[in-house]
Amino acid sequence: MIAKSGRSAEHEAAAAAWARDGDFRPRQHHAGPEAQAETRALLEAAGIDTTAVDQRVGPGRPKLRPGEETERWTIRTPHQLAVDARERAASEGRPVADLVRDAVTEYLASHPAV
Repeated sequence: MIAKSGRSAEHEAAAAAWARDGDFRPRQHHAGPEAQAETRALLEAAGIDTTAVDQRVGPGRPKLRPGEETERWTIRTPHQLAVDARERAASEGRPVADLVRDAVTEYLASHPAV
């Protein structure tokens, strides 16, 4: 018998047993080859073909410009400003981060330091 997911009843039972009995204790944060191996093992244990993952996932976040260091900013904004920024970025087909970088760059260029 095939379940709603398109997988066999045996596969569904095995996945349910793994979910019920698996070791899900929090672990130390991993990165690099160790994290890749653990992730691959979890996906394969769940019956997922990792070939497509290999083709889509590259090594980490790409740099804005090769050789240039970047910093992460965390800011708070009024709710409506965040909504407007997300909508504008979506209408322009780009991330909100690009919109923010452009706005700060334009502001600094048009408002010289005192």
